[in-house]
Amino acid sequence: MQIRRFYPLSQFLTANMLAVIMLLSLAGCGGDSKSAQFEKLIKSSNKARSIGHEDLAANDLKEALEFLPATNDPDRVTAVNIIYPEILALAADLRKSGRLSLSNTMYDRAIEIERECTIAGKESAISLKQETEKMFDMEENILTEATTSNDLRKKENELAAITIKYEEILARGDYARVHGEGMKHFERIRSVSGEAGQLHNGMRKVMLNLLKAEDKISEAIALVKRDVKALDTFTDEDLKKGNEDSIQNAYFLRTALAELALLQAEVGDLQEAEVNARRSLSLTVMLGGKLVQEKAMSQFALAEVLRVKGQNAPALSLAKDSYDLLERARSGSSNKLCCLTLSVQAEAALGNKKNAEKACDLIIEIAKEARATDATVASLACASVYFQNSGNEKKFLQAKDLLMAKMQSPKASFYANSAALEQLGDSSKKLSKFSEAVSYYQGALKYSSAEHKEKINQKIADCKKNKR
Repeated sequence: MQIRRFYPLSQFLTANMLAVIMLLSLAGCGGDSKSAQFEKLIKSSNKARSIGHEDLAANDLKEALEFLPATNDPDRVTAVNIIYPEILALAADLRKSGRLSLSNTMYDRAIEIERECTIAGKESAISLKQETEKMFDMEENILTEATTSNDLRKKENELAAITIKYEEILARGDYARVHGEGMKHFERIRSVSGEAGQLHNGMRKVMLNLLKAEDKISEAIALVKRDVKALDTFTDEDLKKGNEDSIQNAYFLRTALAELALLQAEVGDLQEAEVNARRSLSLTVMLGGKLVQEKAMSQFALAEVLRVKGQNAPALSLAKDSYDLLERARSGSSNKLCCLTLSVQAEAALGNKKNAEKACDLIIEIAKEARATDATVASLACASVYFQNSGNEKKFLQAKDLLMAKMQSPKASFYANSAALEQLGDSSKKLSKFSEAVSYYQGALKYSSAEHKEKINQKIADCKKNKR
C-alpha cells in the first residue's frame, strides 16, 4: 500500500521557485523558450521529490541542466543558484532512502556547477559526496561484521543451528524446555560471540517470545536491558569518527532499544519507552541511509509507543511511512503486516472507518499469500476484531476463516495462536457474546503456557458468570 501524500501548491513556491520566476522575467521569453523549459522542469522535480518520486525528480533535474544558459550568458549564475540546491536536496533524500549510487550521480552533477554557484554559505557537493562514500563504506562494514566472524565461524554456525531448533521447540509450545535449556544456550552464545551479533539477536528474540508467552514481561525487560548496557559503550563522536567497534555496537543497540521500547510500552512505562524508541531511530539515522528496513522498524517501535500513549495521529503517520520504506526495501510480508496492524488500530482510534477498513483489506490480501508467521496471525486477528466491532459480518468471517486456516499450519507458533484466540475472545466478551468468547478462550488454552492458562481461565469464569 503506497501512501501518497499531496501538498498544497503554495508549499512548492519556495525561494527557489521565486528565483525561477525572476529568471523568467529577466529572460523575457515565451513558453517555448529554454528558460520556460528550465522553470517547468525545476517545478516538476521539486513536486516529484516532495511526494517521493525520486527517479522522476532526478530525471527532471538532469534534463533541466541541459537548459542552463550558456557560460557567457549573464543569466547563467541565477539559473545555477536555482538548480544547485535542488540537486543537493534530492541527493540527500536519495542517501537517506539508501539509494547511494543515484545519490552520488546527483552529487556529480552538482560538482560540475559548484564553482559557478554564488549562494552564500552553500554546502559543498564535493564534501557531501565524500561523506556519502564514507558512509557507504561504514555500512558495508556493519553488514559484513554483523553477520560473520572469521575466527569463530564454525562454532557460530553450530550455535545458529541449535537456535533454530529452540525456535521450533518454542513454536510447538514446549515452553518449559526452552525456558530451561534455551537460557543456557543463550548464555553460551553470549560468551562466544558477545551481544553485538546476529546470532545473539536471533536467540534473544526466541527468549523474548518465550517470556512474553509466560507473562514474564519484567524478566524480558531485564534481559534486554542487560544487552543495552553491554552495547551502549560509545559516543556519537565515536560514530562520526567511523570507529568500527562503535558502529557495530550501535547497529545492534538500535535493535535492542526498539525491542525494549515495545516491552516497556506493554507494561505502561511509556516515558522510558519513548526515550528508547527515539534513540533507536536516532542511531539508525546516524548509521546511514542504506539501513532502510532497520529505520522502518525503529520508526514502528516509536509509532507503537505513541499509539499506546494515545497519540494516534503521529503514530499513524510513522506507521505509514514505515510501510512505505519497507515497500521500497522490498521487505518481506511480516514487517509490513506489523505496520498495517498498527495503522488499523490508530485509524480506528481516530474514527477513520474507511481507512481502517482499507488497511484490514490489505492485511487480508497480503496474508493470503504469506507464511503463517507470528505477524500474519496477529494481523489477521486484528482485522477480524475490527470487522467484528464494526458489524461487518461478511468481512469478519472472511478474516476469521483465513486466520483459522493459518493457525492450522505446522509453521504457526503456539504463542501467536494463543494470543490471537484470546484477542477474539476479548472482543466477543466486550460485545457481551459470552458463549462465543468462552469458545475462543478455550481454544487459546491448548496453545498457552502454564503461567498464562490461569489468566485465561479467569476470563472464562467471568464470561460464565455474566452468561447466567
